[in-house]
Amino acid sequence: ALKRDRWKGREADGSAGTNLERASVHNQRVVLQGIRANDRITIAELAGLTGLTSTGISAIIRKQLEDGLIREVGRIQGARGQPAMRYSVNADGAFSLGVNIDRDHVTLVALDLAGKTRWRASLEVSFAPYEAVRSFLQQSIAALRSDGSIAFDRLIGVGVAVPDELGAVALPDPPAGYTDWTNVDFRALMNDVIPGAPVHIANDAFAAALGEMQFGYGSTNPNFFYLLISVGLGGSMVLDGVPIAGSTGRSGEIGHYMLRRPKGATLGSIVSLAGLYQFLRGTGEPAQSLNDLRNLGEDAQGLARGWLMDAAAALEEPLVLINLALNPAAFYIGGRLPDALIAELALELNIRMRRHAPSAPNMPPVLRAALSTDAAAVGAAIMPFSDQLLPARIVIGRVTIAAS
Repeated sequence: ALKRDRWKGREADGSAGTNLERASVHNQRVVLQGIRANDRITIAELAGLTGLTSTGISAIIRKQLEDGLIREVGRIQGARGQPAMRYSVNADGAFSLGVNIDRDHVTLVALDLAGKTRWRASLEVSFAPYEAVRSFLQQSIAALRSDGSIAFDRLIGVGVAVPDELGAVALPDPPAGYTDWTNVDFRALMNDVIPGAPVHIANDAFAAALGEMQFGYGSTNPNFFYLLISVGLGGSMVLDGVPIAGSTGRSGEIGHYMLRRPKGATLGSIVSLAGLYQFLRGTGEPAQSLNDLRNLGEDAQGLARGWLMDAAAALEEPLVLINLALNPAAFYIGGRLPDALIAELALELNIRMRRHAPSAPNMPPVLRAALSTDAAAVGAAIMPFSDQLLPARIVIGRVTIAAS
């Protein structure tokens, strides 16, 4: 079994006089990230990538091989001397679970160390009560144990991604008692369904941005703003490879942005699945689920494009302001909105934002995120890896010695 806390500890910041134990923890994470991001890499290449010595890397490699986190994948013949061994991450070396609880679904994924989703279960239900969610998670984890897709003795933790104010945000037709979710202890919930596993909890947009950073476009672009379109609307900024939570953990809450038109409307009331369903209901199209959206007829698809134009118009000004304030290299859109609609929305936003290019120092592209439908659940599953095994900061597929 994986020794879960072997690398646990505060990371070094790279400054002179850093505590040796902290530096050791950080360097081990740096090497693992270097191997994870650069498959079939040699010790010499890792030394050039990280700035660590070959001797130090060799010692770390031995520990990681012993722990089963990496594997040898053959030698490469150099110009002279002994052929160099290449190393890759061992996908079976560690596993984590990610849970996304939202107002229209509950999703559970199992992730391996290489970032591949090894197992998935989803409950598509509006405003699920607490007991229904607990029962679904218990049954799903029991099914996962029986399935054998992951080794539970190498499970390093569980991440939970949930919108802020899950039970408090005003949405059409919530059932009586749904506000109880506002007071739910999610750590206690997960300790109930999978006792003994470390639990990490984050806002869903923050988790989705973390997932994009680790296993999406963040491997080549460490500065971006992530838009998560689900029942509501959230966002998260990643600067130099670090998702920014803000002073109270509520950064990126652009769904609360008040629009000039329609008067009294928020951005999230338009740019969200709830906003799309309400728009379609107003046209006589009773879509109220993802399955309904995927099966829209040709006429209804045309109606959905009307919503798309409204959404792009509503997003235009906030994205321009975010660009001027934070200077991201790209905006990525992910979430539960069907991929085709995300692609069309991104296209329309690019057209609109180019109008501002003459007066803006830089105008980044708007793109569909690499992680889309299960972005929050996958991001949640990455939190245990970030806590236990990976460095705090990642820059362009590399690791930086100055971890935050």
